[in-house]
Amino acid sequence: MNLIRKGSSELITVGKSISITNKLLKEIENIEVLPNDNFRVAIPDANFQNYLIEEYNLEFADGTVAYGDIKGITKIDIGSSLKNWQNLIVSLEGVEYFTALTYLDCNQNELLSLNVSKNNDLSYLDCCWNQLTKLDISNNTALTYLNCWENQVTHLDVSENTRLTILYCEQNQLTSLDVFKNRDLIELNCSQNELTSLDLSKNTALTFLSSGANQLTSLDVSNNTDLTSLWCNYNQLTSIDLSKNPLLKKVRLEGNPGDWWKGLEKDEE
Repeated sequence: MNLIRKGSSELITVGKSISITNKLLKEIENIEVLPNDNFRVAIPDANFQNYLIEEYNLEFADGTVAYGDIKGITKIDIGSSLKNWQNLIVSLEGVEYFTALTYLDCNQNELLSLNVSKNNDLSYLDCCWNQLTKLDISNNTALTYLNCWENQVTHLDVSENTRLTILYCEQNQLTSLDVFKNRDLIELNCSQNELTSLDLSKNTALTFLSSGANQLTSLDVSNNTDLTSLWCNYNQLTSIDLSKNPLLKKVRLEGNPGDWWKGLEKDEE
């Protein structure tokens, strides 16, 4: 009987230990608790590995690297224009463990997905010219620059990114874009999407706006008095009031119905 009771006690202890371990692993996965320096982070993409080896002299074992060796890295620049290797990067799996990252440029690769949900210090993100269908930046509240140009993103939520000053999201598949909370925006390029409306009433710091090749039937820029460049060509506008925009030097409106816009276009140096 004593042996049975002892066995049961040991099983209970083991069970509790497994439960605690699973909880800890889940917390590490969610970066609620940072892993220890010996924790092995998987980086399955060989070209991503090559970049990290060349740039930071990291040591890999079976496709993994120690968390302690990457936790202090603040910049990853793997845009294709700077590559000195042949193959493009297909996966950035593991980048979420670069918890000090502030700058990530991964433009012109072959990424199908990008997980930056744990890179809370990220302020600069350029992921243009990939094959992304979604982009979750809700946890990247430090972002000031975002370029996701020419992907296949159908929904982009920037409501948590209140520090954004530059937003380039042209050539995606957006049917709506809410920039109501992005009151520090200076430049916005949302051209070549499927937008039917665009509320800029709170974006009073805007100096550059490109919203061409959408399906806009109206556009109110009366609150955007600092605008110097406005591109709203190839939409469905039948009029636009620019009387509150005295600083405009460049205006593109061609491709809208009728010829009302011809007297409003500008191209000053």
